[in-house]
Amino acid sequence: MRYSRLLLGLAVVLLVPAAYTQSLSAPTITQCDLTEGDFTVSWDEVSGATKYAVEVVAVYDVGGGCPGEPVVYEDTTLDTTYSGSVSDYNMGSDPIGLVFRVKALDRPAKGSTGRQNNPFSECTLIVAPTCE
Repeated sequence: MRYSRLLLGLAVVLLVPAAYTQSLSAPTITQCDLTEGDFTVSWDEVSGATKYAVEVVAVYDVGGGCPGEPVVYEDTTLDTTYSGSVSDYNMGSDPIGLVFRVKALDRPAKGSTGRQNNPFSECTLIVAPTCE
């Protein structure tokens, strides 16, 4: 009886973590464009993904075109394209640079909590020239 419980316990320990640690690959960025103040970022669909997390890191001018502390915005989308206007991130002035980070998300395993540690893809758009 002890051995069967031990084996059952080992099976649970060995099999359950696989459901929690399985990760999806980073999306491949296929488009990262800025045209007249509008941006478009697109990526290939990731097998197993149910949605995508998008982090937008906006960098603002602190004087002379020099970058200050970045501000991070987080969003999710079901699509493989994220687009908008640079002015969407205006905090008194438009950002001088935007970094887009995208990762695939799947349905979390039952009972799991916390973030999915899937890798990010990244692309950078320079909105304005940097430090003078």
